[in-house]
Amino acid sequence: MVGTSGWSEAKLAGVESQLVDHPKAAVVVVPNFSIGSMLLQRFSAEAAKHFGSVEIIEAHHAGKVDSPSGTAIATAEKIAAAQSENHLVPGAGQQARGEIHKGVPIHSLRQPGISAKQDVVFGGDAEQLTISHDVSSHRAYSLGILRSIEYAHAHSGLVVGLENVLN
Repeated sequence: MVGTSGWSEAKLAGVESQLVDHPKAAVVVVPNFSIGSMLLQRFSAEAAKHFGSVEIIEAHHAGKVDSPSGTAIATAEKIAAAQSENHLVPGAGQQARGEIHKGVPIHSLRQPGISAKQDVVFGGDAEQLTISHDVSSHRAYSLGILRSIEYAHAHSGLVVGLENVLN
C-alpha cells in the first residue's frame, strides 16, 4: 500500500509491469486516505461543470514541504477534466494569484496551528459556491486506510485512488 501523491504515470506503469510476475499481489496507491478529501474532489468536479471561475485555497502545517499540495493538484486536475474549457480568472498568471495548474489557480498557506484544509471556491453570475474540507487530526485518514487494507487483501493488481477502493 502506498500513501503519497505525485506518482507519475510512468512510475505506476512500472509497478503494474512488476505485478505481471505476481498475479495474486495487490498494490493500492492512495494519494490521500481522507474520505472527506475524496468527496471534496468529486463534488468539485461536478460543480466545475456549472461555474466559469474556480480557485483553490489549501493550507497545511508549517512543516509540509510541497506547495501546492498533491491533493490540491489532484483537485485541480479533476476540475479541469470536468470542464468543457478552462476559465481562468482575470489576473491569473500574476504571482500573487497562486500557482496555475491545469487552468486552476492554487493558493497555498503553510502555518502552525493547521493540519490540512482545502477550499474550492467557484464564482458564477451573482453567486459563489465554496466546497471546504478541514482535517484536525490524523484520525481523519484511518477509515480510508482501513478500507484500502481490506481492498488489498481481497483483490489483486494495481488500483489508484481511494474512490476506486470504495467503489
